Amino acid sequence: IHLFQLAHRRSDILANLCRSSIQSPVHRTPLLLTAASASRWRCSSSGAAAGDPSARLARAYAALGVAADATDAELKAAFVRLAKLHHPDAAGDGGSTAKFIEAQDAYALAARHRRQSGSGGLTEEFSVEAATEEALGRFDIRHTAPQHRQYLEFDGIGSGTPSERQRQREQWRVHRAVENVREFRIARLQQEAAAASGTAVATAAPSLKSSERRSAKNFRTHSLIDRLVEDLIQDSLSRGELQSCRYFGKPLPDRTAGGNADPFADSMTHKLNSILASNGYEPDWLLLDKAVRAGAAEIRNRLTDARSRLGRWPFSEADSAAWERALADCAATVSELNQQVDQLNLTVPTLQQQRCHYRLDSLARPIAQDNSLAHSWRPPVRPQQQRQRLELDAFSTADLFSLSTLRQAWADLRDALFKGSKES
Repeated sequence: IHLFQLAHRRSDILANLCRSSIQSPVHRTPLLLTAASASRWRCSSSGAAAGDPSARLARAYAALGVAADATDAELKAAFVRLAKLHHPDAAGDGGSTAKFIEAQDAYALAARHRRQSGSGGLTEEFSVEAATEEALGRFDIRHTAPQHRQYLEFDGIGSGTPSERQRQREQWRVHRAVENVREFRIARLQQEAAAASGTAVATAAPSLKSSERRSAKNFRTHSLIDRLVEDLIQDSLSRGELQSCRYFGKPLPDRTAGGNADPFADSMTHKLNSILASNGYEPDWLLLDKAVRAGAAEIRNRLTDARSRLGRWPFSEADSAAWERALADCAATVSELNQQVDQLNLTVPTLQQQRCHYRLDSLARPIAQDNSLAHSWRPPVRPQQQRQRLELDAFSTADLFSLSTLRQAWADLRDALFKGSKES
């Protein structure tokens, strides 16, 4: 668009020059030049100057405001400075198209002369268009973002719809498992043959950095475990040990059918979460949520205990003072509970599981207005009194019957002793 506008302006200037009036030396009358006659007139009038290239080059350097022995960087900087001053796009209404074209022609002439003579380092990157774009603050972004993106899910394997890519990934995993089993068996046979012959398997051990050596070791360990697991699975299948499984020979159930699983999580993540849950593992945010619930319940219990010592609502002055002291005792606990709530909100997986801060007045208002708690406080039972109550409650009808029998026996013994004393 910029080059088109520049060409359009240059054509306007040429048309104005063609329409400009000159005085004929013979008739002294204004003549209107056409485009062709103006071009011929310019060529004939500048014929003398065209025969002297050094004069044209000197005028070009003078128009740019630099010396003839200036460096390429100084030459380019001079043109950029003039372009910023006279280009209409950069200078606005203060720009002059004629002066900009003059500076552009001068820079092109100087650059072409230096390129042909080999005295400078001006190449195509220092062309007139590039310098003009630099003066206007326009930079050519040659690098572009790739027009394709690799899928992040399913290990970037497959193409098409998500279901098709999932099916292609499952096929790829089966092929990889078979290949791993084959390679593992070949490696095991090689090791057995080497152990039988008493020679070690030759391995290439190039010099590696410590980080590369550690990563290679981890990769070998991971591959070995995968191959071993696949080998054990295949052996169990061949012996029929997996026929008693719940879904043997049947398609696996849809884990998203019940609505309890995350539909955006892959099957491996879902299975790992199921294994952790079955082994009693609980994430940190769930433990923190339980701690927040327990803290809120403790605050309510403390307020309920304090309310049971007071009278009916509204409180008297003494009860109001006691209630305010109870609220002051719970203020620090509520502050600590809100800090746990902030930590919980940063760790929960969804926004729906976040909690709001607890307010002490919101917790205390329904408890204070509950008149069923008025004067309901009872002193706690001491351990000794509780033990005595348990001992008293432990007596049964059989124990009472044995006690009455003991009393009757004592009465009979007393009567017998009394009669014996009388006879003697």
